[in-house]
Amino acid sequence: MNNHRIVGLDIIRGLAICIVIFVNMHEVLPIIKGTKPHFSDTDKWIDSIFKIVINEKFISLFTILFGIGMGIFINNAKQKHLSPLMLMFRRLIFLLVIGLPLVIYELPFVGYALYGMIIMFATLIKRKWIILCLATLSIAYTLGNTFIYHSSSLNILFLMLFGLYMSESKKIYDIRKHVKFFFTTFCISLVTLLIIISLYLLDMSNWQTTLSLSAPLQTIIYFIVLLYLTLLTPVQKLLKPFENVGKMAFTLFILQILSIIITLKLTGINYPTPTESLLYGFPILLLMIIISSLWLAKFNQGPLEKLWRKWTYKNVKR
Repeated sequence: MNNHRIVGLDIIRGLAICIVIFVNMHEVLPIIKGTKPHFSDTDKWIDSIFKIVINEKFISLFTILFGIGMGIFINNAKQKHLSPLMLMFRRLIFLLVIGLPLVIYELPFVGYALYGMIIMFATLIKRKWIILCLATLSIAYTLGNTFIYHSSSLNILFLMLFGLYMSESKKIYDIRKHVKFFFTTFCISLVTLLIIISLYLLDMSNWQTTLSLSAPLQTIIYFIVLLYLTLLTPVQKLLKPFENVGKMAFTLFILQILSIIITLKLTGINYPTPTESLLYGFPILLLMIIISSLWLAKFNQGPLEKLWRKWTYKNVKR
């Protein structure tokens, strides 16, 4: 089972990369003082929806998926009697090198590479529940730190460890069998989220802190709901285009940023309004779906994915 792709993960990855287009449209370029446009009432409404539903949540889905992917990669390397940590390190170095020039556009590759180099050693832990404990401790620290000091610096570590735990414990390979774990996690996240919202309604927390506290919990809720929805064959068929995008996420994420930069330069817009983000974001979304469908009709991997694989396994006998 470990050697087969999990369709739901590709679909979730594809949905995430498509939805973050609308956030990236107005965040990818540095904001120059005085250039931020006036928002209409419609823009303010759309911006609020972005902040509540999309911002930090869908990009954080990548963090969970990255942790899962690390675990799957290391498990597969072990099955082939290869050196999993050495191969993982090479894989992360490639990500780091690609990500460094893109730091200015706030792409998460460098952060993923650096955090990955830390948590990959968690795969050496024999008792996998300890990984879940580490993830729980990091989210507890993050929530407390966010509430008191307005800093959510360990969100990436928590979500990545949570993803790693799901693959290391083998729960991600048979989610029907592990309904209890996922349902319990969903309920804990939902109850905690409701408590955070209640604190805001009682004027015990400000709006920005509430959004920051809610983000990792909403991400987990989104992930679990999508994971079980994508078990359904009709849903898989309906979301097939996003599955293709998910299989080429590395390539298409960079293509997305380049497309946004080119679009903004051609239109002369320095900082698009939320309405303009939707207007110009949908064609880019459609472009990614078309490119991924055409490419995967002829090839098994995206170009960057293939290069990444070649670098990882260079001079390695398999």
